[in-house]
Amino acid sequence: AAADGAVGAHGAARVGGEATAVGQQAASTQEIGRNVSETIEANRGIAKNMGEVAGASGETLADAAAAEASARGLLQSSEGLQRLLERFRYARA
Repeated sequence: AAADGAVGAHGAARVGGEATAVGQQAASTQEIGRNVSETIEANRGIAKNMGEVAGASGETLADAAAAEASARGLLQSSEGLQRLLERFRYARA
């Protein structure tokens, strides 16, 4: 009977240890799942920010092109006015 009690206690300890291991594994699996979800969300945020930066860069490029076109127009107007002024001076002389 004592041997049966020892085997029973050993079996109960083994089952208890296995239950603890299963519980720890389940907790680890949940933690891994949570970390993967957080990583996915962080990557989505990064992708969104990159898209916004790309959009802003495109707008900046368009604005720079418009500013360059305006500067060229002003240069042409200035050159035209300079020619008129020179002709006016020539005519008065």
